[in-house]
Amino acid sequence: MGTQKSFIKLEGTFDDLTFYERKGKQLVRKKGSLNKQRIENDPKFQRTRENMNEFTGAALMSMTLRKSLGSLIKRMGGTTTSARLTGLFRRMSSKGPGKRGRRSFIMGANKPLFHGFEFNKERAFDSVFSALYDAPSIDANRSVVTWTVPAFEMETELKLPEGTTHYQFVLATTLLSDHVYDDAFQAYVPVEPELNGSRQVTLGELLPADVTTTEEAILTTDLGLTEALPDTVVSLSVIGVLFFQETADGEYYPLQGAQSLAIATIA
Repeated sequence: MGTQKSFIKLEGTFDDLTFYERKGKQLVRKKGSLNKQRIENDPKFQRTRENMNEFTGAALMSMTLRKSLGSLIKRMGGTTTSARLTGLFRRMSSKGPGKRGRRSFIMGANKPLFHGFEFNKERAFDSVFSALYDAPSIDANRSVVTWTVPAFEMETELKLPEGTTHYQFVLATTLLSDHVYDDAFQAYVPVEPELNGSRQVTLGELLPADVTTTEEAILTTDLGLTEALPDTVVSLSVIGVLFFQETADGEYYPLQGAQSLAIATIA
């Protein structure tokens, strides 16, 4: 790899040389023989193709979880959330049944992977809200989830970011299906597509940060299921707290980067 010194900055491939920019520097290297067609067909890249297949499946499941939680992820997730979730699902596929490159994503058998997952690593939920609380409970159908937020001491049990005037607890529940590789589609597909990604989000009351709460609050999500979920689907619930600053005109603006959201139960 060499550096371009000409005042004319080139980009692209000419003969067997490729010109490109990286970190503000103009570089040049010989064009390699590796291309998409070779990766897709050369027997030497069989393992690469297998890894790519399962990585694509992991990215799909990560996207499904993030999209099912909607705006909560945008408001409360950290910059590494997507990559860490994809890595989690990649570990799941490495344990799945089937041929390498087509191994299944089995949710129920991998529940421990999700325990304590923090969407914002810089603001772990238990470090922000240190009061003693029970994990959300779930009914027999795995449809109704209830979380009781206990009364707590504002000064010692809720770490308020600078500028906070109000805060709000949140409970969200989503369903995730097992995924299997479909040879006809050449892609991973959910076993239960009608249930996969179903969700409900419940926001608690917007409370002033200068008043200690003396009563517990109960948050509930209800997915409206009339029968028990199949074993190929899990119910995943997250709990969190949002922080806001009230402006002079009475608007409430979320404090960017200060929110906290964690996976609390998976059943």
